[in-house]
Amino acid sequence: MKNGNGETCIDIDHINLEANNYKNKYTSASVQTSPLIPYRLRFWPRSTCDFKCDPSESSCTKIRLTCCCRVLSQWVLSQVGLTIIVLTWALLGAFAFYKTEGPRELEQSEHLAKLQNGLSIELANELRLQTNQHQEVWPAIIDKYLQKHEILLLEAVSAGFGEGGGGSIWTYPGCILFAVSLLTTL
Repeated sequence: MKNGNGETCIDIDHINLEANNYKNKYTSASVQTSPLIPYRLRFWPRSTCDFKCDPSESSCTKIRLTCCCRVLSQWVLSQVGLTIIVLTWALLGAFAFYKTEGPRELEQSEHLAKLQNGLSIELANELRLQTNQHQEVWPAIIDKYLQKHEILLLEAVSAGFGEGGGGSIWTYPGCILFAVSLLTTL
């Protein structure tokens, strides 16, 4: 069809698609908003069971077991159930880190304290022996022991000692943080 300017155009209002007329095809709103979506993760699970059995039946125990498994799976596969599982996993993981890494860290800090104490005792003994030449020799001796102390401190820090203030990384709150960071990474 040509308009007044000589250009070809299509008039959509006069097109009839007959059986494939999508303009007049309607979809019910109830289909779109059905509350029973087959794979919906519920917030609260249903805690009732629909099975009824007579006590005289031999399969009553099997039906009760099936009912219990269904209720348990509905609890586990709900938002509340999954939240409980993740929180329990994080707390148990934190407890495991606390029990495995905490004693090693305590042993490391005790070892460092013994080394520092031994170093200070050695320094005091060596300075006591140099009573007559303390003006000339003491600065060199003190410098030597400060370098030893610096090496000990650098080794301890490279092993993880002293991070987080107070020298204790694996406190229970720190372990919770580590466990949650592992969960979010996975």
